[in-house]
Amino acid sequence: MSTKLTPMAIAVLELVHERPMHPYEMRRLLRERGAELRLKISAGALYRTVERLTEDGVLEIVETSRDGNRPERTVYAVTGKGRDLFASSTLDMLAVPAEEYPQFALAVDVIADLEPDAVRAALNMRLMYLDNKLASMSVVDRYTTEGKTHRMFLLDHEYRIHMWRAEREWTRNLLDDLESERLTWPETKLGNSNEN
Repeated sequence: MSTKLTPMAIAVLELVHERPMHPYEMRRLLRERGAELRLKISAGALYRTVERLTEDGVLEIVETSRDGNRPERTVYAVTGKGRDLFASSTLDMLAVPAEEYPQFALAVDVIADLEPDAVRAALNMRLMYLDNKLASMSVVDRYTTEGKTHRMFLLDHEYRIHMWRAEREWTRNLLDDLESERLTWPETKLGNSNEN
């Protein structure tokens, strides 16, 4: 199977594993379930993904209907090929870490070329942002502990919370090292050397 599954394709296939559905319903459910935290959701991208998956035999049309003057509604279901591709792709994602390129790592890499006060201010702002994100995600814990949502459906949120906590701890330690001067700026910054 040569079809490469994008994050949107994984999300679509996860939904149609539940039951056949129309792309409008897919979009509504993705939003209701907080999928915007994992991927960018736009109607255009969703419809293009459904179209590509149908062309590749991963989805199939199971019903087309029209209600009055409304646009035609096409309902899609996952095929056997789609189930196999979904399983193999997501198991690969679980097993093998992807090489990702986060912007934060890039920014951290060039700290030595920035003004110390500006760096400390930016890191303090990041800590406030992370604190706010962590506070807002406490809702996830409440839903799990109150039994409103099965924990299995919140694992991505749990992962995100743990990653934000780790990032917050690392950022706090970096800021502490900069403020206490256990970590100082180099005497000669990249590009400012007097060497010819």
